[in-house]
Amino acid sequence: MKFKIHITEDFKPYLLIILAYAIGIGFPYLFQYIFKFRVPFAFWVSEQDKLVNYDISSKLFMDVVFTSPFFAVCSFFGLRMMLNRMPQESFSKRFKDISLSLYLVFLLIFCMGHVIHVVANHINGKVSNLGLEETTLFYAVYFWDEYVGHTTIAVGFYSVFILMSVLNILFLIDDKKKYKEEQIVVNRNDKYWALFIGVIGGLIQAEAFLEGQCNFIFLIVNPAALLSFYLISLNYEFDFKKSPFIWGFIAITISYSIFTFIWVGFTGIKPYYPFFYQGSELS
Repeated sequence: MKFKIHITEDFKPYLLIILAYAIGIGFPYLFQYIFKFRVPFAFWVSEQDKLVNYDISSKLFMDVVFTSPFFAVCSFFGLRMMLNRMPQESFSKRFKDISLSLYLVFLLIFCMGHVIHVVANHINGKVSNLGLEETTLFYAVYFWDEYVGHTTIAVGFYSVFILMSVLNILFLIDDKKKYKEEQIVVNRNDKYWALFIGVIGGLIQAEAFLEGQCNFIFLIVNPAALLSFYLISLNYEFDFKKSPFIWGFIAITISYSIFTFIWVGFTGIKPYYPFFYQGSELS
C-alpha cells in the first residue's frame, strides 16, 4: 500500500502560510551551513569621495533576497486560494477587496519588520565586536533590532494568519447556511496535521520570541485571538473547531504557553518588560 497524504482545499492555505513563514525564516539559517561564502560590494562614499569595499555573509544575503519575497508570494497565493473559494453571492467584491487590502497592510508590516531586524541585527554584531555596548549607538541599534524588528515581524505574520483564520471561519459558516447542514465535518487528517504542525510551530515561535524580546505579547495575543474566534462562532452557532486554522492555532497556543511557562519555571522572571530572560543572557 502506498503512503498518500490527502490535502483538502480547506487545509491548503493553512499549510501554505505556515510553510511560507517557516521556510522563509529558516532557509537562510540552513543556507549558511551548506554554502559559506561572502558577497562583495564596492561603492562610493560621497561624503568622503572614496571607493570602499564591503561584503556580507551568505545568510545575510539570503535574508535580504529570499525571506520576505518568499513569504509574500506564498501567503498571497494562500489568500487568493481562500478568496476564490468564497462565492460572490455571499461575499461581495468590496468584502474581498477589503480583505486583500488588510492582507497587504499586514504583509507590509512583516516585510518592514524583517528589513529592520536584518539590518539592525547585522550592525549589532559589528557594534558588539568593537566593544561599544555602553554607547548610545549600541542602545539605538539594540532598540531597533530587539524591540522594533522582532516585534514587527511577529505582528505582521500573526495578523496575516489571523486574517486567514477569520476568512476560513466565515467561509465555513456560509457553507453551513447554504447546505443547511447541522455541522461541517472537518477532515480528520487536516486536524491531525494542523495539530502536529501547530505544536512544532508554537515551540519554535516561543523560543524565537524569547530571544526576540516579544514573547510576552503573544502569550496574550494567542489566547485572545482564540477567544475572539470562539465568540464569533457562538454568534453564528457554529463549531469553530471545524476550521483547520483553528486547530493549528489551538496547538500553537498550547505549545507556546507550555514552553514559556517551563522556561520561566527554570529561569525566573524579570520585574520589567519583556519580563523573560533571553537564552543569550543565561550562557
